[in-house]
Amino acid sequence: MSSQSLNHFNQKEEEKLILELFRQEYDLFPKGKISKTESPDFMLRNAQKIATGIELTKLHEPGISKQNSHFSRGDSTYIPPEPSFENIEYTIRAKEEKLYLYRRKKPSQIWLIITTDLTDSPVSYNIANKLSNWKFQSEFNKVFLFELTGRKVFELI
Repeated sequence: MSSQSLNHFNQKEEEKLILELFRQEYDLFPKGKISKTESPDFMLRNAQKIATGIELTKLHEPGISKQNSHFSRGDSTYIPPEPSFENIEYTIRAKEEKLYLYRRKKPSQIWLIITTDLTDSPVSYNIANKLSNWKFQSEFNKVFLFELTGRKVFELI
């Protein structure tokens, strides 16, 4: 699924679709009821009422505003940032600044799912090989990189 095929969705619909795709691809996704919230984007509650907060974001790079990197821009010249160590680290740090907001809902865990789309990437390489050499740290309980085109989930933390 390329970013351009998501252009006809509004942001809430887009986020629900992405989470559903992620849920299908991540075998360890917990069972439970998902509700749409703000800060974090979703809350997942299992049968024991244990909550996991899930925040979705697109891969960002320094100097590019979030508004200019949104899938629904409709700008066919937009090329998503390369999933480099620096861009992934930058995206994690930017979202960590909002952890205090996510914790207000008192989830037992908070996950960050970073989406990327390599369809139009000018760089050709095996992302799995690169990710295996990179070590990330975060206050999030889990951080994932979700490559939309190939529907590949990479657990970073």
